[in-house]
Amino acid sequence: MTCLAIMLECDSKNLCSSNEGRGHKPIPTLRWTVFLPCLSMLAAFCASQAVAQEPASITGQINFDWQQFSFPTVTMATPSIRQQSLTASGAEVGISATMPLSQQPDAFTFTWSGTRYDLSGHSASTASLADNPFNIAVGSPSLGEIDLEALTDTSGAAALANVSFTDRTGSSAAIFASASSPTGPNSVTQYAVSQTAAGAAFTALATNGSIPGAAAYGAYADSNGLLFSGVNESSPGTVHAWSFVHATGYTQTVWLAKPLTSETDLAFKVGATYRSGREHFGNGLTFDLADDAAGAGIPPISLSETGSFRVESGGPMLGFEAHFQPHAPFSVELTGTAGVAMFGARSRTSQEIVLPVAGSIEEAGSTHHANGAMGLAGLQLSLVFPLQEQIELRVSGGIDATLWGPRPTATGIGRTTSSQYDLGLSLAAHF
Repeated sequence: MTCLAIMLECDSKNLCSSNEGRGHKPIPTLRWTVFLPCLSMLAAFCASQAVAQEPASITGQINFDWQQFSFPTVTMATPSIRQQSLTASGAEVGISATMPLSQQPDAFTFTWSGTRYDLSGHSASTASLADNPFNIAVGSPSLGEIDLEALTDTSGAAALANVSFTDRTGSSAAIFASASSPTGPNSVTQYAVSQTAAGAAFTALATNGSIPGAAAYGAYADSNGLLFSGVNESSPGTVHAWSFVHATGYTQTVWLAKPLTSETDLAFKVGATYRSGREHFGNGLTFDLADDAAGAGIPPISLSETGSFRVESGGPMLGFEAHFQPHAPFSVELTGTAGVAMFGARSRTSQEIVLPVAGSIEEAGSTHHANGAMGLAGLQLSLVFPLQEQIELRVSGGIDATLWGPRPTATGIGRTTSSQYDLGLSLAAHF
C-alpha cells in the first residue's frame, strides 16, 4: 500500500548571535551532497516496485511555520547598529518517498524528503522624542562637528545648532542657527540645509514659550555614512521605527534505515542533508521633529538599512526511530537526529538617509563571506491514532537545533545557536 499524508505543523525558532567571523563564498558543490543521491533514489524507487514485497510510501505535507530571525538594525541607542530579533511566519510544503531495498522483514529502507518554505514578518512602533537626547552614527561618517543646545526656564525657551563637515570629495558645508521664544503663546520652527558635492548638512530648531519647550537637531551625511544628533527639552516630536524580514529556502535529506532486529520496533539510520536559505531584511527610523502646528514646517528625516543573507549547508546525519505500543488506543513514535554540516554564507547590507531638500543619500554598504561547520540536532515525539483501517491521525511535537550556525551582524557574519520547536497534526491515508 502507498501512504499519502498531509501534515500541518507549527514551528518556533529562536536565534541568538555571537562570535563573528569571515571566510569565503558559499560552496555551490554542497548541493550535490543530497541532490545526486536523490536522483538515484527516485530511479531505484521506480524499479523496486516490481521486486519488493513490502510497500513503498509517498508523503506530502503542508506546514505552518514561524521562527525568530536576528539581523542588524538602526537604533537610537549606542552603538547605533544593534541586533534585532523579529518573528516571521508562513507556509512550508514538502514531499518524501520511502522504499525497502530488499524483501527481508528487517530490510534496509531508503527515504528521500524535500521541503520548501516562505516566511515573512514585520513590526512597527512609535516613541516620543521629548527629553530624549540621542546620537546616531551609521556607516563611517566623514569628519565633521555637531554642537546643539536646548534650554528652557521661566523666561521661555531657546535652541542653538552648529553643524559643519567635509564630505568624501573634499567639499564642505556649515550651518549656524538659533531660535528663542519668550514665555507665552510664542513659538519658532525652522530648518536649514546646506548641500555639498556628495552630501548635505542639516539643522532644525523648535521653541515654544507656552510649555516651555525647545529642541535642536543637527545632521550631516554623504556616501560614507551619517551622523545625526538631537537634544530635546519638553518639545513634542516622535520617531517611528519599522522592520521586516522575508525568508525563503528549501531542504533535501536522504536516509538509509535498518531495524535493530526483525522483532523490534527500533531502527537506526544514517543519511545526508542539504539546506539552502535566502533572507531579505530591512529596518528604519522616521523622525517627525515637531508634531504640533508650529512644527509643521520641518519635513521628516528618515534612516533605513536593508540587507540580504544567503547560506548553503550540507553534511552527514545519524538518527534513530523507535515505536511503542502502550495500553492505549494509540502508538508512540520517537525520532532523534544529529549531524554536522559544512556551510557557506554571504551577507550584504546598505544604508539610506533622506534629508530635506537633499533627498536620498545612499551609504556604500558592505559584503561579507564566511564558511565553516555547524551542528544539527533534533528530537520528535508523535502519537499515532488509528481512525480506520486505512486512516491514522498523528499528533507530534519536537525540537530542532542548529549549533554555531552563521548569522548576519553589524560588522559581518557571526555564529548562532538556534532552537526550533514544532507542534504538528497529520492525517495519513493508506491505499
